[in-house]
Amino acid sequence: MTVALRLQDVALTFNRGQTNEACALRDVDLEVQRGEFVVILGSNGAGKSTMMNAIAGVHQPDSGRIELDGEDITRVPDYRRARRMGRVFQDPMAGTAATLTIEENLVLAERRAGRRRLRVPHGAEHHRALLAQLGMGLDERLTARVDTLSGGQRQALAVLMALQADPALLMLDEHTAALDPAAAERVLDVTARLASQSHITTLMITHNMSHAIQLGDRTVMMHRGRILFDLDAEQRVGLTLPDLIDRFRQLAADDLSDRTALG
Repeated sequence: MTVALRLQDVALTFNRGQTNEACALRDVDLEVQRGEFVVILGSNGAGKSTMMNAIAGVHQPDSGRIELDGEDITRVPDYRRARRMGRVFQDPMAGTAATLTIEENLVLAERRAGRRRLRVPHGAEHHRALLAQLGMGLDERLTARVDTLSGGQRQALAVLMALQADPALLMLDEHTAALDPAAAERVLDVTARLASQSHITTLMITHNMSHAIQLGDRTVMMHRGRILFDLDAEQRVGLTLPDLIDRFRQLAADDLSDRTALG
């Protein structure tokens, strides 16, 4: 398999030299194969979103290297990386234009993907076919304004829009956290299905331990700015929630002991 994303010894400290100095990432190493769906788990402050922001170019690491499809992008500006990355955030309002229609949002996503060069824009039938994949009835509501949709519908639309650029990497930053449980499950189902159909390399952040062992191909646990463990598909077979919690507690305790011994 081909490595799509590689992080090598990535470290990042906020407010270095100040009283509120915080080590956000500690020597993070991660390889993701092309087409893999990796679920990243961890508590608040574990470094999940910081790592994703470093990949996106929002934060520049102090040291280390980030590669996308074999290219060193460590110092590439975020606006240039954005052309090759799709991203969906926690806030359902963030990924769509509220005052535009559903179809206008899809056209916007196509233009953002560089399809403005096409002489004939994709028409209504194409957009209906795309929306039908969501299974939410949006294919019959092309002219509805997005601010009339539910949070779950907006997030599903945001995922679909992010995929229109055929990105090298799709990043989902707790994109179901603001939804009610039923809506979250529907959006996760849509996300997993679309990512699989598109063979898109995907990173998904979650706080939900059940989702972390049920979804995707791998489970990566972060703690205090570093990757505590990384479970592949074979290691996740038969893994229960208590097993995952026990593994976290043991390794987190070992990590604390190691750092205390180092002073």
